[in-house]
This record gives sequence, structure tokens and C-alpha cells, in this order.
Amino acid sequence: MSKYRLLGVYREKRFSPGMVEKDAAVLRGVLEKLLTADLPLMIESVEGEKLPEFTYQPDFVLTMAQSSESLEKLDSWNTGTRIVNSVRGVRNCYREAMVHILRECNAPCP
Repeated sequence: MSKYRLLGVYREKRFSPGMVEKDAAVLRGVLEKLLTADLPLMIESVEGEKLPEFTYQPDFVLTMAQSSESLEKLDSWNTGTRIVNSVRGVRNCYREAMVHILRECNAPCP
């Protein structure tokens, strides 16, 4: 049985002030569970800061990346790669986008 390539992408340190290790532990825990599952996966991980330099397109990505450079790389894989925590979802969490979305939904916001 051939194996699918799964890439875990850690959040860039500048987006985790005071929480770098806790953020990394979340992704590390998920990747460890997947490693112990009986799934046809080759699992690799990369720091978010290094994602733009990544050379191959994986089949699956679990990402915590937030930088515009990393999101551009992930966006380039939009066809052919299943991405958990989509680029659109991450961008919608940016304050400006989120306020706009909340207002469209008539949700109270500052």
C-alpha cells in the first residue's frame, strides 16, 4: 500500500509570544497520535518560518502557520492537497477580516 505524505506545519514563533512550546505541543501531539495509528502515512513536520522554502507538495497538511509567506505557499497547494486549518480560515481570523465577518452576521463586536 502506498503512503500519503502528511506535513505538519508549526506556527511561526512571532505569532506565539510566550506560548511557543504550548502551541508546538498541540501539533506535536496530533502528529504523534497519527504516527501510532495504523494509517498509510509518511509524516514530516516543518517550522512555519521554513514553509515557503519547502520543495514538494504533500497530500495532506495540518497547519498552524499564520504568516503571509506561509499562507501563500499553502495557497499554491490548494489544488491537490487537503489542508486542515485552511488558508481562508486563517485569514478570516485576522482582526480586520473577522470584524467585517462579524458585522455581516450582525454579531455584536467592538
